[in-house]
Amino acid sequence: MALEHTGLISLTGIARLARVKRPVVSMWRTRSRDSDAPFPEPAALDGSRELFNVHNVAAWLVTTGRGNNPDAQQDAAGAALVDRLADIDESTRDALAALIALSAIVDERITTLGADEIIDRADDADPDDDAILTEIEAAADSLEALAETASDLVDTAYSHSAALAEIEGKGHGAGSFRSGSGLTQAGESLLLDLAHDIIHGVPSLDVEAPVIADVTGSATGFAAAFAAALPESFSPVVAVPPEERAEARRIVRQLLVNGIGLADVTPDVRTVGESARPTIRVATLDDDSNTAASLSRLSEQLAELDSSERALVYGPSRVLTDAGVSSDVDRWRAEQIRSGQLRAIVKLPRGLIAARPRQALAIWVLAPSPASVPLSDRWTLIADASDRELDAVTASGIIDDVVAALGEYDTLRAHAFSVGRPVRTSTLAATPGSLVASQGAVTHAPEMIERANTREIPARIDEVLASLDEFGAKFSERVEATSLAPSLRTSDVASLLSERHLRYAAGTRLAEAELRADSGYRVITPDAVRQGSVANTPFVDRFAFSAGHPNAQLTEPGDVIFVTGSSPAAIVDDEGAHVVAYPARVLRINANDPAGLVASLVAADIRRQLSSEWKTWTLRRIVGGQRQALHDTLESIEREQRALQAKLDALHSLSELVSDGVAAGRITLTSPDSQPKGTR
Repeated sequence: MALEHTGLISLTGIARLARVKRPVVSMWRTRSRDSDAPFPEPAALDGSRELFNVHNVAAWLVTTGRGNNPDAQQDAAGAALVDRLADIDESTRDALAALIALSAIVDERITTLGADEIIDRADDADPDDDAILTEIEAAADSLEALAETASDLVDTAYSHSAALAEIEGKGHGAGSFRSGSGLTQAGESLLLDLAHDIIHGVPSLDVEAPVIADVTGSATGFAAAFAAALPESFSPVVAVPPEERAEARRIVRQLLVNGIGLADVTPDVRTVGESARPTIRVATLDDDSNTAASLSRLSEQLAELDSSERALVYGPSRVLTDAGVSSDVDRWRAEQIRSGQLRAIVKLPRGLIAARPRQALAIWVLAPSPASVPLSDRWTLIADASDRELDAVTASGIIDDVVAALGEYDTLRAHAFSVGRPVRTSTLAATPGSLVASQGAVTHAPEMIERANTREIPARIDEVLASLDEFGAKFSERVEATSLAPSLRTSDVASLLSERHLRYAAGTRLAEAELRADSGYRVITPDAVRQGSVANTPFVDRFAFSAGHPNAQLTEPGDVIFVTGSSPAAIVDDEGAHVVAYPARVLRINANDPAGLVASLVAADIRRQLSSEWKTWTLRRIVGGQRQALHDTLESIEREQRALQAKLDALHSLSELVSDGVAAGRITLTSPDSQPKGTR
């Protein structure tokens, strides 16, 4: 039967309505309990699950200004209905999505049709069974009731495309394809605008009928989002590899609802119907796309673009730009550079890949090289925006720089590049390591820099400090929120070494037999660095070490000991006078000219790196007045961590000893309660 509008919503549904995470709603309830505007009380119980009157909750959100949905009251009824769908099985969800798509295609209320008529309409609308026929046939026994629910969802969402986005459990906006692209809203918006400007410059006889070709079968969501974002006067077609259609049924339903054409990727995908169309080939990579076979297939799909084609590739920066991934990736990237088609390489800020917010996204833009420019003079734009806030200014700068790089030589010379810089393609092909590594001088003047994903830090610190205060750890007096203050730009290790703000020392190669001394110099081994502690590390005999390694150096207090690899690690040696065992290495900050470097922050930045090419690592720097304060505060935090860990260790030991003692009859316990509460 159809779901009824009960007007009740769970805490999870409230979080979805307010566009926040579930724990935030619980925090609102707790913190507002004694305020003038307490959170609404539960209206009903479903087992142990509390349900709330959705209209009371929406009114509270608007009154208090909580959440991120200014339209909470208008969205309340729909949110309550969608909340009731949270526990339905996948086949029922697919059937509802298919019915919503069908009602958009046939442009009639399917609630007036019987089950057999609904199936007949689906067969007519989807004769090749690309999106809806299988799902509707599978729900034949309950089609009429499900049709009622589908109709209610369309009514509450105000459109078929918005209802479809809701039933798929993705996004808030009408026609959202964000879930299919794998990107956050900010990441997808940037790439959609970039793709629009790229294809707008393609010479074609039919500029309003572009083809967006998902050449790998893994970027159909983005291709569909791009098609949906074009002006209504356009007639785009999304092309998908035939063998991938079964995996893209959800997105094909979205295409049908939005009236977007669907085609197969063919050797000449540009010709759909009778005219040649401007075409953008789209491909996405993931961390598993670094094998020789998968990269070879992508090379074939991107090869030999003609004058009416462009290509956009997006994926993790470790595959597209960073150094030290694998020899297969290095060879493949070199081949793409030598082809002359790789016209722009941009590393974007972290946080744009939905499933991996710490990972940086990178993009490639490919196009035919200008035939009028000699091979030796052709260029590629490189840009590293990983340390920037992805605001309107940065996004516009990236797009403008890429579009200029795709133009002719005169366009390139006339453009003022703001994010990236053009380099000779021949030079880029001959440069090992990162494709976007900074080679600029270290800047020393603080600047007003709006860094990515930092605006919420003061509020998040307040929450953490409140929690710590409850446990007696007082840090509130050390932290004061402020408006954006001047700060220093990050610098890469290579530049810091070049200007002598950092000094480097390799570890000492030690034989196994040297590590068996009972006393002497403590040795910091690679394993100790990875484990984050120098406790219980081996010794080397002082005299034997000095005789066998006369040129070796001992560490100094504040040295940063690090190891490279797929997961770089680093620790700070607070004591000094240690031996570092190869392949561990040492970075030493120049105390007389530190350029804003703080050892603990350097170690933290190293642990966040995704590349093993250590000279390309970027390090954060602190303005002079805050360096000592940061050092002192981090030391206090570490002392609290050590004290808490000691208490946890003691409690763990006590738990085991008490259990063993009672079981062995060696101790008896006295409980304040006369009745046992459990059997633990």
